Amino acid sequence: YEPAPTPYSPEPFAVSLPEKRSIKRVYRGAFIKGIIHAVGVFIIANAAFLIMMSCGYDFRMNSDNTAQIMDWKYLLAATLPSVFICLCMFLYDKTAGRVPMSDYFRTYKISARFTAGFYGILLFAYSLSQVSQYVIIMGLYAFDLSPISQSYATETEYSAAYFIAEAIVSVILAPIAEELMFRGVLLRAFSQVSTRFAIFMSALMFGLMHGNLPQSCAAFIYGIFLGYVAIKTQSLILPIIGHMTANAVAVAMGLVEYFLGQDTAETSWIATLVIFGLVGLAVFIVMASQKKIRFPEYSEYHKKRTLPVAASCVSFWILMVIYIVDILSKFEVVSE
Repeated sequence: YEPAPTPYSPEPFAVSLPEKRSIKRVYRGAFIKGIIHAVGVFIIANAAFLIMMSCGYDFRMNSDNTAQIMDWKYLLAATLPSVFICLCMFLYDKTAGRVPMSDYFRTYKISARFTAGFYGILLFAYSLSQVSQYVIIMGLYAFDLSPISQSYATETEYSAAYFIAEAIVSVILAPIAEELMFRGVLLRAFSQVSTRFAIFMSALMFGLMHGNLPQSCAAFIYGIFLGYVAIKTQSLILPIIGHMTANAVAVAMGLVEYFLGQDTAETSWIATLVIFGLVGLAVFIVMASQKKIRFPEYSEYHKKRTLPVAASCVSFWILMVIYIVDILSKFEVVSE
């Protein structure tokens, strides 16, 4: 996660042609991995659904045909393809780069004090991401728009089998696989040029891959936090734990709704966000006042080697088009 040495240039901020080509190779490889993930998930998930249908699986709808019903089989078919491709991308990158597994799970910068601060900021980041998601949804509805059309909407069919599947996939497998790819592969690649750019670009790709605007914005905010922690600790241990924690909270809210009802779940959700927000904000203010939170440097030197070079990559625009089309395809005009 350290920037690579840069060849000498007679002009302090100039990007020589050989250096630009070298940086573009790094960026191109990262964006192509994102394309493979996006396209691969679409192909594998739809192939899985077709196989399930040929075996007699019935995609059930609500009585008013407003949403598909997501059971444990639907959940596995929808989420495991991403886990599989993320793991493949990580193993390919690790093998090609001959990087020891221990390099991804260092512990020498993880102290008890830092971990306590990490959890405090985690609460703040999570609350902020969820509030942003709610604001976007309400803002879109104010203009008679829904970020998820009825053809994409799902309603969860809670059961013991569903919660077991969700605990295994959403709380364990997905956080590990996604952190290995987005912070273990993409963040590490972009960090060869600029660690601050790496934090935001990997967070952007992490957010957009979720496929709908509210969740993409929430994941982008949370991804910035996870990327910062990965850079700060030079390790994926805390990012994986942080990702697991966020997903576990969502699963816990599902359990509350299943056992205590929707009204109790909504009240618990609001209370959780308020507590997380207040505690997290207090920790954030204390750490910021003590200058414990510092983003990596981003000078004029870095500016000339990050977004302008990334934007010159065709693979960058292909990936952005895939992400944006996927998000926009889910929009729907809300009828009165």
